[in-house]
Amino acid sequence: MPVSPLPRAGSSLGSGVHADGGAGRAQGVDRRAPGAHTSCSASGGVLPEPASSRGRAPSDAARIVARAAHVGRAGQDRGVRSILSVDPRLDLDGVLAFLRVRAIPGIEEVGEHDYRRSLVIDGEPIVAAIEIGSAEAGSARHVVVTTSSDDAARHAEVEHRVRPLLDLDAPADEIDAALSRHPAVAERVALRPGMRIPGTLDAPEMLVRAIVGQQISVVAAQRHLREIAISGSALPARLAATTDGAITRLFPTPRELLDGGADLLRGPESRRTTLRGAAAALDSGELALSLDAPAEPARLREQLIGLRGIGPWTADYLVLRIHGSPDIALPGDSAVRLGMRRLGETESDPAAVVRFAEQFRPWRSYLMLHLWARAAEG
Repeated sequence: MPVSPLPRAGSSLGSGVHADGGAGRAQGVDRRAPGAHTSCSASGGVLPEPASSRGRAPSDAARIVARAAHVGRAGQDRGVRSILSVDPRLDLDGVLAFLRVRAIPGIEEVGEHDYRRSLVIDGEPIVAAIEIGSAEAGSARHVVVTTSSDDAARHAEVEHRVRPLLDLDAPADEIDAALSRHPAVAERVALRPGMRIPGTLDAPEMLVRAIVGQQISVVAAQRHLREIAISGSALPARLAATTDGAITRLFPTPRELLDGGADLLRGPESRRTTLRGAAAALDSGELALSLDAPAEPARLREQLIGLRGIGPWTADYLVLRIHGSPDIALPGDSAVRLGMRRLGETESDPAAVVRFAEQFRPWRSYLMLHLWARAAEG
């Protein structure tokens, strides 16, 4: 049967820090709160809201625009597409840039304005594509989410994960105003308004990425991730065909890592031991990481630090990426400390970072993003 192509990275529908480096609450703000949901499946059925989002007030910054669409032509494989209306002030291109340098070939692909990758949703392998400001959507005020599955509930789950991936629901104006109370940070905000916390579409995968990337560069981490990625299952051929062969594998499961994938990780044996321990905890259910019902930040941090080889820095970084917590400080991060110095601060030791960041509560995570950006500029 012919298959219909999903949007290719770099196309449109109508025409350093940690080598690896969600949704949380602050001041009553829920970054996962969805908009009014009336998106339609390819077959015309109404998409159900994910159970974890039902009953919440819609976000004025990111409402869903109702739409029904086929991924392909009549007689071809069908899929589901929906359009999210988002605040145009959000720096979503910045999120894509973050994901682009960390993309694993064969599993994900990031274009100038789009991101697509393989996932497993409720036991079914799928390909998901996210486009920002595509011609078909009509303006930069929209994000288009396309999934290869014709199952409306699975599409709704992907759509639900896209919100924290792109940090769509945190109040950009409020955050930028709070950061701008400091003159030097205000200059950074003026250069990069609306910066977003890059989330993840898969929480267990994020843990693996963080472990692999401990204390090495982004380039080195990507090399190691490519090597262990071959232990993941092959994407069904009909799905790989929808991507012109760009997406061919699934990220390794914890069981696949235990069955030999972790052995492919080069470097210190201690890192392989940490990876095997995390994979075992995930596989046994001892550690449950979920984007639908994440543990509160303090509880998640406690669980992560309980794993051998996971220290405070890595745990805080994972709370930032998995939970999307808006108020995380990373005082031991070398790039954060470099960013402090480049802002003109005379002291940049961990204690000084803690003192400096205190004035930006409850939005310290966004300060970290600006410090990372400043450090990367040289």
